[in-house]
Amino acid sequence: MADLLPVQVRQPGDSLPRVDTRIVTAIAVDEDGRRHTVRALAGQSLFRALVNAGLRLHLSHQLDTSCYGYVCRVSISDEWRARIPEPTEDELHVLKHHFTPPDFDPSIRCSCKIKLSDKINGIVVALVPEKCWDFT
Repeated sequence: MADLLPVQVRQPGDSLPRVDTRIVTAIAVDEDGRRHTVRALAGQSLFRALVNAGLRLHLSHQLDTSCYGYVCRVSISDEWRARIPEPTEDELHVLKHHFTPPDFDPSIRCSCKIKLSDKINGIVVALVPEKCWDFT
């Protein structure tokens, strides 16, 4: 039989962690210039927050794991880009594979690779129109 983990029993008067202390906000600007306030839990990907807010379609994108770049792309200003981690080699590969060098824009990032946190609370992103890529 597998080892069982000990059960934590809360005692009267024990406080539960407050969810509201983990809520962060992002502002998403759509193609028409409308600003949408998106609230999510810290640690959640920006893409998941956008999907939950109805601003992005889930389609076949596997949240937080498989990135194909055409559904989850957002544009991030220099001010906010300086506050988020640099793109990983995998993310750069996806972005560069889908953009020829004259079209490559370093402000475009994969929102599925950006984890929301207090450090970027209030981040403003522009939604890039979703499109499927022509691989021919």
